[in-house]
Amino acid sequence: GLLTVALSKVLVAVVVLFPYLLYQFSRTFFDAIPWFYRLATALTGLAVAGALIIEIPAEDEPRSIAFRLFIYLVLIQWTLILIRVATALWRAGEGQPTVARRRLRVMALGSLALVLALVIAGLAEPTDSSATQIVTELFAIVSGPLFLLGFAPPGFVRIAWRHREQAALREAEIHLLRAETEDDIAAGLLPHVTHLVAGEGSALIRRDGTILGVHGLDEESAVELVKEVEGRGASHSSYSAVSVPLESGTLAVRTSRYTPFFGDEELGIMGGLAVVADLALARAELLERERRTAAELQAANEAMRDFVAIASHDLRTPITVIQGFCIALEQQWAGIGDEERSEYLTIMRRQSELLTRLVD
Repeated sequence: GLLTVALSKVLVAVVVLFPYLLYQFSRTFFDAIPWFYRLATALTGLAVAGALIIEIPAEDEPRSIAFRLFIYLVLIQWTLILIRVATALWRAGEGQPTVARRRLRVMALGSLALVLALVIAGLAEPTDSSATQIVTELFAIVSGPLFLLGFAPPGFVRIAWRHREQAALREAEIHLLRAETEDDIAAGLLPHVTHLVAGEGSALIRRDGTILGVHGLDEESAVELVKEVEGRGASHSSYSAVSVPLESGTLAVRTSRYTPFFGDEELGIMGGLAVVADLALARAELLERERRTAAELQAANEAMRDFVAIASHDLRTPITVIQGFCIALEQQWAGIGDEERSEYLTIMRRQSELLTRLVD
């Protein structure tokens, strides 16, 4: 019927569009070659037009020349585009965290499986054996789970892929819990955070806007990152900026271009590390306050000792003078004349006044 034929043509056109849409998605991760982009667009346009115009023969009908040319066109379109996509996705996985790398490369394998399925099906004749059909369907069926694993891997798969990185994350948490200074916290946090999202660099910023620590960025790039996360500047990098607010400041990371698509869990883990870092910063601030208090107490004790030593020396002098004249008067009262006795008493009175002033 006419409706069935029309729906079949639309279905074929949608299938033809698949590699082009996948190519458009993968262009997010690499800079497209202008001539290849134009070629892919032209081939896809011709293939879609062919799917809507050319008569599709039934299974028991011979293939016309136009239909064979259409098949070859689709083969060329799918093969060129999917090989480009597979190559780009595979290379994009280099340097990425384990989960992102494997997701990208699993999708690359899915693209290659589709290429093999289409090439075998396109080159086969309707009279070919069922073994050819089985191989074709096998590659097509395998590509489905591969794309599923790439786009939305189950939780247990993510855990298995991230197994080796868990040890490094635990070491980072232990380092943060043991760190006693802000510099130690920045040195233990920033490298792990940058590696976690395969970013360009990261910075730890205090509440007052000063930079506490930087990893992977020069001074100018760090300042630009701070301005960007604070909304005072625009990005001059192909990397995006992500910030995690802390009680003691802000954690800013220059993430990779793949992070928004494949780094959702990594960003969550980064937030968990940021919470631990916040606790460590609060502990470091408390320890620093205790160190300052201890230093102030030590300085106060030293000042007190110095004061006591000086005061005891200054008090001892008039006391010694008064004591000496008292002994002289007591032992030699009869032999001392009135004038000399009066002089002794005057000295004793002056020393007592001095002693009173010192005590005051």
